[in-house]
Amino acid sequence: MKEFFLYQNLLHILIFIISLIVTFGIFGIDVQGIITGLGLASFIMGFALKDVISNLLSGFSILFYGPFKIGDVIIIDGIYGTVLKMDIHYIVLDTGNELCYIPNSYITGTKIMVKKHNIKRAYQINNFFFIY
Repeated sequence: MKEFFLYQNLLHILIFIISLIVTFGIFGIDVQGIITGLGLASFIMGFALKDVISNLLSGFSILFYGPFKIGDVIIIDGIYGTVLKMDIHYIVLDTGNELCYIPNSYITGTKIMVKKHNIKRAYQINNFFFIY
């Protein structure tokens, strides 16, 4: 929920800046320098936030396509664990003795093995059934 408010605030700031530039243009104030400065600032911010943006886009991809879900047992680059939490920035794996936080950008670039949790097997031994 905290992330929603962050993005909402960023959107409000963006709308305010665009409105300010349009207002300056209406009153005949030269906005070319302002636009150039904002473009340069956007480039610097984008470069500084590239890892955050990469995790965010990877998180949307994982949540949208759903290669695994909470409760599935997965293996990522030798890390074997049960998915406890899925977020737009990272997933949390329970490896049995510790929690492992893996960034989504790492997950999208790595081979994943998924062992679904809802698979049941049944064996019959001398008229007794065992289901696990």
